[in-house]
Amino acid sequence: MMRYKTLIAKVAIFSLVLSLVAVVSPAQAASLTDMSDTMTRQAQGVASDHTILFTLGSAIATGDDLTITFATNFSISASLASADLDISWQAAGGDGVCNTGDTQITVDAGAASGATWGFTRTSALILTLDAGDGGIAAGAEVCVEIGTVATTGGTGVNQVTNASSAASYDLVIATPSDSGTIQLPVVDGDQVTINAAVESTMTFDLDVGIATGTDCSSTTCMSNTGYTVDLGTLTTAAVSTSGDGTIGMIGVDISANATGGVVVTVKNANGAEGLASTSAGPDTGASESDDDIESGTGDLTAGTEGYGICVHRVSAGANSTLDGAGTGAFDADSLTSGASSFDLSDTCTGTDTVTENNVGNSALSTTPQNILDSGGGPIADGRAEIFVKAAIANTTPAHDDYTDTLTFIATGTF
Repeated sequence: MMRYKTLIAKVAIFSLVLSLVAVVSPAQAASLTDMSDTMTRQAQGVASDHTILFTLGSAIATGDDLTITFATNFSISASLASADLDISWQAAGGDGVCNTGDTQITVDAGAASGATWGFTRTSALILTLDAGDGGIAAGAEVCVEIGTVATTGGTGVNQVTNASSAASYDLVIATPSDSGTIQLPVVDGDQVTINAAVESTMTFDLDVGIATGTDCSSTTCMSNTGYTVDLGTLTTAAVSTSGDGTIGMIGVDISANATGGVVVTVKNANGAEGLASTSAGPDTGASESDDDIESGTGDLTAGTEGYGICVHRVSAGANSTLDGAGTGAFDADSLTSGASSFDLSDTCTGTDTVTENNVGNSALSTTPQNILDSGGGPIADGRAEIFVKAAIANTTPAHDDYTDTLTFIATGTF
């Protein structure tokens, strides 16, 4: 009987000890959920921002500490301060992103004061936030931003430097009631360099077509056959000109990826002599031969000798505007038409009257002169119309072989 009583006593004492142990054992921490850390760089030894997002299992009360602990292979600048860190939260059922719809918390160095949370460096790799008045409710989504992504009250400067060797490292987040660990991958390289080359390209085309008074593309009314503009039989009654429905004009198409732009120059074979008779031969005297129609400037008038060209229209093209080069050179009206068509309805005058046949301020010369310019930039589908004009006097010698040759050169600066 005594043995039985002794056994009962021992069992009772053991049960009492167990109950005491259960009473004094500490409560187990709950787990944080929906944890993530978006880094701006993951290469080894490189500085990175951190956008840390998690959901609380339990509330953070006033005065509680929220700690963020980086692995030992990471390093944090001693200069990292409260200005390099933001914290915000959103009520239960958050949207999974920082800042949008969040309540922003003010953070300052030292202990919490009122609604302002405190920030201290508990150790070289532990960042501690001391909760201000009100804390954060259970179930809330919390966002902590470290580095240049911290923008409240100014943009952060100091970042966290990744571990020096490639591996997966722990980032531990803890409150008095909750804790959780995020794996941070560090790799030997997180950037890939992409190389490519773009060759310089340039297309330049001349065509000749009859001005019909309607728009046309370079393939429907322009032709390179013969590359000849025939002014026909000249009379003193009118200025012969492109754009009258029977005399051709010169069409220019140009595209180039030249960053410094494209310039088109023109020169003629006969210089100041302009249209010269091949049978009469070149000048041999001190003055111009009578067997030519001299290159002129300004308005050509019926009954007075003169010959020249003018930029009738230019198209805007893409990227840059193709325009007449020089002030008044070759009467660049700078009228615009569609990038895919020539508008053939006007003459080389700003007033659109056939009676004014301006060939600009530059007489044709054997020295190249700028006639078109893309304005110092690349151009796609630039187009221009160039009209040819001539007038004669009663004293102009009769020949059927007046001729001149225009040479156009396009130069791109790449």
